[in-house]
Amino acid sequence: MKKGLIILFTIAGLLWLSLRIFSRAQHTSIMSNEAAFDIRINPDRLNINTYFDLPDGTFDAQKHVIICKLPVEVDGFKPGYQVVKFGTDGIDCNEAYKPGSYVKYNATELKNEYSKFLLVKNSGMNLSMFDENLGASQILGEQHVLLEYKKGKVNHLVFSLYGVEDFCK
Repeated sequence: MKKGLIILFTIAGLLWLSLRIFSRAQHTSIMSNEAAFDIRINPDRLNINTYFDLPDGTFDAQKHVIICKLPVEVDGFKPGYQVVKFGTDGIDCNEAYKPGSYVKYNATELKNEYSKFLLVKNSGMNLSMFDENLGASQILGEQHVLLEYKKGKVNHLVFSLYGVEDFCK
């Protein structure tokens, strides 16, 4: 009886320890069925006014922001939009996932590869939780794009006049 309890507690302890290790590994890395996004624009290869079919001189980096509707369905618990960063400087293709730097999405949240870029007025609000229905008056232009991404990594995607491409490909 005593041996049985010792074996039972040993198995339970090993199971608990392995679950803790797996949980920690899952929190600090991207699993093969998850994806994270880093969306950027290459301003040298894209005229923003032309891309969004706006008159020349409309886009002002101080007054406007470009956001990307990610190819996810998240039910309000995670951001479905991401502010697009300007420039390709600082992209590290060997960068490991850092919690807090990127939001990772699991297989149930990743829906398709179609996405949308929106040019919106910079109102100072948190644009990662943007709602197109409520913020329709802030949208100056939009473009639908095919956003090809890979699971199991941080996708450093750069969009230009010719579409969206993986910077680290």
